[in-house]
Amino acid sequence: LILHARPDGNTIGIMDTSTITDSIVGEAEIDLTQFTFLQLAASTTKVVIGSTKGFGNWEEALQAMKKEPLKMAVGPFGRANHVSAIIMNETMGIKCKLINFPGTAPSVSALIRGDVQTVIASEDSVKGLVDAKEARVLLVFNEVSKYPGAVTIKELGFPALAEQLSSHRFIIAPPALEKEPQNILIAALKKAFADGEFLAWAKKNEVPVRNIYGNEAAKIFLQYKKFYEDNAQILKKYLA
Repeated sequence: LILHARPDGNTIGIMDTSTITDSIVGEAEIDLTQFTFLQLAASTTKVVIGSTKGFGNWEEALQAMKKEPLKMAVGPFGRANHVSAIIMNETMGIKCKLINFPGTAPSVSALIRGDVQTVIASEDSVKGLVDAKEARVLLVFNEVSKYPGAVTIKELGFPALAEQLSSHRFIIAPPALEKEPQNILIAALKKAFADGEFLAWAKKNEVPVRNIYGNEAAKIFLQYKKFYEDNAQILKKYLA
């Protein structure tokens, strides 16, 4: 829809980094760089959680992997959580059996039932479960952790994965959008993302808002694109 829309400023949309994976494994043969990038609007941190009745920490999970692969729910096939788990599995040399579910909610349900031992998900999507002490954060894809007992990806020796394996959402417009409507849209986005009520809502709900616009957003997208292209063989091993 956005690719073939008229570049008049009347059509915008959202693209996340899963689209890069689709292009790598042949699901969507589109030159993603031709879109007009308006904003990097949000980046969500990945976490690995377990049941509060299960592992006490990530080290216990690693010990369990020595006996048999860890069952990890990873959400829909080929989407962001699945891709993150694939790269984590291969890059960190761990042994997880990646099990697909239709979404985060079914993945969490499987954890509660005991069908899987861990779930990889965006931090914001499991916040309620963690706050209710129904799940425990074992691993945080960040340089710091606010969860007692949780280890960070940096502490495990893979600091680059913190940023690269987060879910990033870009606001885009059709290719060849003229500068004038581009500037109007970016100005409108800046105003919306500076609104006091919006910022209060985002803070209350821990929505990971980012304010990176135009060419800077496009440059960051290219960095993520290169990262996934560098891991193309790994991704094709699991997804092709």
